[in-house]
Amino acid sequence: MKKMMIFFFLICTNVFGQVSPFKCSIEVIYKMTYQPDSTNDLSRSSEYMGLFVGDSCSLFQSINSYYTDSAMYAENTKGNAIGPSVSFYNDNPTKFRYHVLKTQEGIHTYDRFSSVVALLYKYSEERYIFQWNVLNDTTTIATLHCQKAETVFGNRKWYAWFAPDIPVSDGPYKFSGLPGLIVKISDSQNYWNFDLISISNVDRVIRPYYYKSPLRLKNKEEFFHLKEKYQKNPLEMDEASGRISIMSGREAYSKRAQEKAKADNNWIEIYHYRNR
Repeated sequence: MKKMMIFFFLICTNVFGQVSPFKCSIEVIYKMTYQPDSTNDLSRSSEYMGLFVGDSCSLFQSINSYYTDSAMYAENTKGNAIGPSVSFYNDNPTKFRYHVLKTQEGIHTYDRFSSVVALLYKYSEERYIFQWNVLNDTTTIATLHCQKAETVFGNRKWYAWFAPDIPVSDGPYKFSGLPGLIVKISDSQNYWNFDLISISNVDRVIRPYYYKSPLRLKNKEEFFHLKEKYQKNPLEMDEASGRISIMSGREAYSKRAQEKAKADNNWIEIYHYRNR
C-alpha cells in the first residue's frame, strides 16, 4: 500500500485545564471487543471507538460519545444549555466515558466512574510510557503490510500489529510510540482487542466539549484507587458529592451497585489498591 500523504493544520493546546478545538485530518475507527467479567465468557461485548488525529495531538473516545459531544456543542450554540434530548442519548449509548488526549507534553485522560454523578477526573502520564519490543513477524491486515510488536502496560502483556506505511505513531486508547499506525492490538489473554475498521483523511474541527472544569488528580494511581473505592461504596460516594440524596430504596440501590461492580472486574488496566 502506498504511503498516505498526511497534512496537519492546527495545534491542540491545554489552556487552564481545558482543551482547545483542533483540526482533525485523520479519523481512525476501531472495533473494541472486551470481556468486562473475567469469570464469564458470555459477558463479552463490543463498541466502536474513534481516534481523531491532529497536528500535535490526538483524541480517542467512543464513537457514540463523540456523537453526543458534538450534539451538546450544537445545542449549546443554539442557546440550549440542557443539550440534546434524552432519546438522543438513548440512541447513542456508551459504556466508556473516558477521553484520552495525547499531546507533545503527555497523555491526559478524562474519565468518570459514576453513572449518576457527572464528576469528571483528569490525570496525566508521560508521553512515552511504552517500552516496545519490535519483532520480525509480519502479516497483512486489510491489505496493510503490518509488523508485530509487544509491550507490557497496565499489568498486561500486549501484542500489536502496526503499519509502517501509515506514518502515524499512534493507536487506540493510550497506545502509541510505534513507527506506524497500530492496526490491531490485544492483550495476551484476549480480554481486550482493538481492530482497525477504517481510516480516512478528513477536514474536521474537533471540539472536546467534555473537558470543562475536571477535578485534577495527582496521578493515575489516585484515579484507580478512587474507582475501586467507588465500586465498594457507590452510594456513599455519590451522596458525598452533594449532588444527589437517596431517601428511599437505599438497600436495593447498594445491592444493584455491588452486583454491577462484581461483574466489572476486568478493566483494561489492572491495578488493585483495596488494601491501602
